[in-house]
Amino acid sequence: MKAWLCKRFGSIDDLAIGEVPSPALGDCQVRVKVAAVPLGLMDTLMVEGLYQLKPTLPYTPGAVGAGEVIEVGPHARDVKIGDRVSFLNYFGALAEEAITDDHNVVVLPEGVSYEEGASSRLSYTPAYLALAWRAKLLVTGASGGVGHAAIRLGKALGAKVIASVGRSSKMDTVSLVPIMSSIIPRVAYAIK
Repeated sequence: MKAWLCKRFGSIDDLAIGEVPSPALGDCQVRVKVAAVPLGLMDTLMVEGLYQLKPTLPYTPGAVGAGEVIEVGPHARDVKIGDRVSFLNYFGALAEEAITDDHNVVVLPEGVSYEEGASSRLSYTPAYLALAWRAKLLVTGASGGVGHAAIRLGKALGAKVIASVGRSSKMDTVSLVPIMSSIIPRVAYAIK
């Protein structure tokens, strides 16, 4: 199968398409025909060799993806062939097919595209973990994907969210009202 390959740590621009064997399927795993893969900070850091996890080279990047389940291991649960899913791994998504554990798969609701499913998984998973597990409700970098997700999840969890952006020109992207701009070095805003 075709896959993007990182043959040496460096720039993400150095990735190249190559042929790799289709990975074997484990008992509690599913095979997904990949339709969409967003690239995030973790992917870039891993390709550069700067992430705490350093895969054996060469490897196929891509932590998050979405597509259709085309094979299910004998002990995989809650997923079936034909399901439209998003999945979360550390790498392997930038390929025609990806293998993932069944518990890393989320079935996409009707009307959610592969692109929406994959990109929201990339943004909402770290935002949810930060808010629900770490309870750090000051959102920095609020105009980015994870920042937007953190704002929405924080509000859904009943928190009063305080967010910051680096430039006032980014205020409109997050629908925020200015507060405390003279106290915090970056411009800070409270959610309407």
